[in-house]
Amino acid sequence: MPKDIFSEKLKKGEKPTAQRDHLLAIKWRDVRDVYLLSTAHDDHIVQTTSKGEHKKIKPIAVVDYNKFKIGVDKSDQMLSYYSFQRKSLKWCKKLFFHLFDLALVNAHILHRKKCVKKLTLHKFIAKVAESLVTSVGMEMTIQSRLSTGGRLVGKDHFPHRIPGTGSKQKDHTQRTCKVCADRDKHHNGKATQKYTTIYCARWDVGFCIGNCFEIYHTRVNYWE
Repeated sequence: MPKDIFSEKLKKGEKPTAQRDHLLAIKWRDVRDVYLLSTAHDDHIVQTTSKGEHKKIKPIAVVDYNKFKIGVDKSDQMLSYYSFQRKSLKWCKKLFFHLFDLALVNAHILHRKKCVKKLTLHKFIAKVAESLVTSVGMEMTIQSRLSTGGRLVGKDHFPHRIPGTGSKQKDHTQRTCKVCADRDKHHNGKATQKYTTIYCARWDVGFCIGNCFEIYHTRVNYWE
């Protein structure tokens, strides 16, 4: 790229060009600087219409690139959205996270082809993360069963009335049901306050009697 022409800072929409024989170099300012080399285009610009009927002026080389890009270009674009890569001096770590990103993108493409319910890449990655965390949680649950026991172990888990406190020892106080609150927070982003007078004495957590109490002590992902 010719530094003497392309070193200047551009305003949005500006487009300096340089040409030698059949090779055309373009620097175009959109959201950021875009550089192109082409042997099949001139410096002609066209008007395009994007979503919401928003009109924009673009070089014809950019329009053709967006129209015909496939394979590696599309994959690199998807990889850039939610990359796990971090700065590291070790090349093996960079390679691992790049392959991990690539595996996630490829899995997402296959998921969209095979499944009826389509997920965005962001939600798909979140589901994969939940599955990985759950698998680790199951291993920890197995270990806890062999030692002191956990919430999924059917031992010493009984529903009790929440005892009163202070001057109201004879009354039954209320607490928020953990299952109802976590379920709404997971699905809607906001926990609801559904009160109950029942709790698990072992875990000191409030539950709706019956369904919520059972779900908490038998399911790993009790909020689903």
